[in-house]
Amino acid sequence: MKLNFSKDEFVDLLHLHLCSNYSFTIEQLEKYKALLDWKEVSTNQVMDWNYELLKKFEHYLDWKVLE
Repeated sequence: MKLNFSKDEFVDLLHLHLCSNYSFTIEQLEKYKALLDWKEVSTNQVMDWNYELLKKFEHYLDWKVLE
């Protein structure tokens, strides 16, 4: 089966999927915060959304999506 995506389209899809489905650690979020799509991260349901994480990244998170 061959995918009909350009390399850029594939990278974009991979990035979106990773942001919304990967259980990032606080260290990973800190390291990659400039590269992440925070709206997608805010939709992530597999992460451990604890107080420390929410407080540390409160200015990056999309609170409307997170609610």
